[in-house]
Amino acid sequence: MDRAARRARIKELEKELDYKESQFWEDSPYHDMKIGALRQELAELKEAEADASPFSLKNIAKFIESLFGDGK
Repeated sequence: MDRAARRARIKELEKELDYKESQFWEDSPYHDMKIGALRQELAELKEAEADASPFSLKNIAKFIESLFGDGK
C-alpha cells in the first residue's frame, strides 16, 4: 500500500471508529469485536506509516549505521 492510500485508509478508519464508538447504546459482542478489529487495523497502518517516514527511529538508526558501519 503506498503512502497516499495508507493515509486515506487511516482517515477512513478513524472516522469509522469514531462513529462506532459513539454508538454507546450498541452493546453486543459483535460491536465490541468490530471496534477491536478497527483499532487493530488502525494501529498497524499507523505503525507502517511511521516506519515509512524517513525520520522514523528505525530509518535514522539504519542511516547512522550506514555512516559508521559496524566495524567489519
